[in-house]
Amino acid sequence: MSELDFSSPVPLYHQLAEILERDIRSGKYAVGEQLPTAKELAEKYRVGLQTVRAALTQLENKGLITRHAGKGTFVAERRSEFFLDRSFTRQMRELGRTPSSRVLTSEVRPADQALAAELGLTPGAPVFHLYRVRYGDGDPVSLQYTLVPTHHCPDITSHDFSRESLYEVLSHCYNIEISEIIHTISCAAATPEQASLLGVRVRTPLLIIRTRAIANDGTLVEQTLSYYRADKYEYRTTYAAKGTS
Repeated sequence: MSELDFSSPVPLYHQLAEILERDIRSGKYAVGEQLPTAKELAEKYRVGLQTVRAALTQLENKGLITRHAGKGTFVAERRSEFFLDRSFTRQMRELGRTPSSRVLTSEVRPADQALAAELGLTPGAPVFHLYRVRYGDGDPVSLQYTLVPTHHCPDITSHDFSRESLYEVLSHCYNIEISEIIHTISCAAATPEQASLLGVRVRTPLLIIRTRAIANDGTLVEQTLSYYRADKYEYRTTYAAKGTS
């Protein structure tokens, strides 16, 4: 579809947004390229300015364009897709990027009563705290706060998690088999500390991914709270329905 269907029950702004989205995804408009003005689009598609603005808002909400007052509308940098069934290190490698980390905290602390209840431990049980900035090709991608009960891996602090993958260490060094991973997704605005570490403005939208990995014996292996830059990354998950007999 390259023209609007004025007889369709689909709103004109939605039709226009679909046309422009297709043009962006096909490469007709390159990343960083300026789109025609709202007036030019209104004249081309024979609609009002309000319809054009609504279509552009829909594209902006999808992260496909950015609008700058007094300058115009531009095609946004494409966001990379992350999948919920893969580790950060694996995802970076699959994107053709070199993963790396900066460790801010790496220490074992006794769990207080609240943390022990959250992790299913007894108060005072040792828990490994790992706080890292994660990078892809040197660019900050996420902040990760990880908690690991150390009964599975008592000497885990001997590993250098600025260059090692936590999941690879748990699997290869401690023979821990993860049977289930639970993800919870939400969002929040970046705090001053998070904004500084991720190289974004304060209150920039961040994706929050809470992960709980469970071992074959039903015990918690690790819990991680990750903050991802929503301007560059989005998560995707696919549900494949099983056939019925």
